[in-house]
Amino acid sequence: MRQYVYADSVWNEGKGALGDVISTPDNGFIAVGVALPSSNDPNDPPMYSQDIWVVKVESMGCLLPGCHIVTGIENQVTNYKDALKVWPNPSPSGGQVQLKWELPEAARSKSTELSLVSTTGQLMFSQPIDLEQESIQLDVQDLKPGMYFIHLVQEGTWISGAKLLCLPK
Repeated sequence: MRQYVYADSVWNEGKGALGDVISTPDNGFIAVGVALPSSNDPNDPPMYSQDIWVVKVESMGCLLPGCHIVTGIENQVTNYKDALKVWPNPSPSGGQVQLKWELPEAARSKSTELSLVSTTGQLMFSQPIDLEQESIQLDVQDLKPGMYFIHLVQEGTWISGAKLLCLPK
């Protein structure tokens, strides 16, 4: 079971209704529905809305593969999917990569965990990070060549992620 939310500087937990779901050739799913107008206060009038909401997930319901390996994820924010940037990418094994994120202030002030998952489903490591810094260097010297998935999680909510390709030395 996965829950998907929309969040930005106005909405913390935008809700919607996904109605039509089709399977995709990669064993994932595309769901289509509507985002419902709302604010964080049920007494407020609708502030804005959108007509359509499209969500593409992989076979386990993750916006980015491997989120099901990271424990405690209850929700996924659909519109921050590409907020995390990684470079150099691909990266030579044995070096460091730079991680940078572009998130609203409200999202940067919460306790955040960074997790790295291999394509085989192994949790490589998980560590707390401070999103107020807006970027960090990540040591990848112990990683074997291959594809990895980086996940940012806050209080049970998947915020963003990125793919990392480590090349042989």
